[in-house]
Amino acid sequence: MKKWFNQRGIINLVEMTWWQESPIPDHPDYFVVATPAMVPPLKTQQLTKHWSARHPFHTNMTLWNSYLVIHRPSSSTSHPLLFHAGDTGYVESLYSHISAIYGTGCELALFPIGSYCPRWHLRQQHCDPQDVVKMHMELGAKRTVGVHYATWILSDEHYLAPPMELREAAGKAKLGREVIPGQHGRTIVIPMEAESTSDEEKTETGDIEQEVQLIEARGGNCVVWR
Repeated sequence: MKKWFNQRGIINLVEMTWWQESPIPDHPDYFVVATPAMVPPLKTQQLTKHWSARHPFHTNMTLWNSYLVIHRPSSSTSHPLLFHAGDTGYVESLYSHISAIYGTGCELALFPIGSYCPRWHLRQQHCDPQDVVKMHMELGAKRTVGVHYATWILSDEHYLAPPMELREAAGKAKLGREVIPGQHGRTIVIPMEAESTSDEEKTETGDIEQEVQLIEARGGNCVVWR
C-alpha cells in the first residue's frame, strides 16, 4: 500500500506489518500498533475472516488490520487507550490475545455492528452485535462504541437493527453502561480517566448505575460519557 500511495504523491505515511509498532510524532510515549483483524484460515477451516483486495486479482495480497493506540511511559509499562477493530468478523481468541500482550482496561474500543445477515453468509466477514459483546469482554475494554452500520444497504437486516440489537445484547450481559451504539452526527466525549465509584455509591444509586450516563452538551449534539 505504501507504493500505491507514493505513486500518487502521498509520502507522509508508515507501512506496518501485524504486531509492528510506530511512535506517534511529537508524542514519544504513544504508539500505534498494527494488530490483526482478518486472520488467515487454518488448514481445517474452509473460510477466511473477511478479505483484502484492491482489484479482482489482488485478493488477500495485503494484510487486514485492526489498530491499537497505547501509552508506554516506560519500557515495562503500557496502557491501551484506543482500539479500532476495523472491518471484520469475530475471530476466536484474537482479542484475548491482544489484551494478554498489551493489557486490559482499554479506554475505548470501536467495533463494527452492521451488515451481518444472513449469518451463514456473512459471519466470516462481519461480526453481529452479539459477537461485539464477546469481543468487548475478551479485549477487556472499559467502553465500547458500535460503529459500521446504517451507511450502505449490503445485507438483509434492517439498517437500524444493529444499534437496537447491540443494546439488547449488552443489557443481557449486564454491560449496558459499557457498551453502546454510536449515533450518527453526535459527538461522544470520553474522559481519559474514568471516575471511580465506591461499592456504597453503587448500592445507593441502584438501577441508575446500570444506565449509561450521557450528559448532554451543545444542545444535545455532544454528550460526555461518565
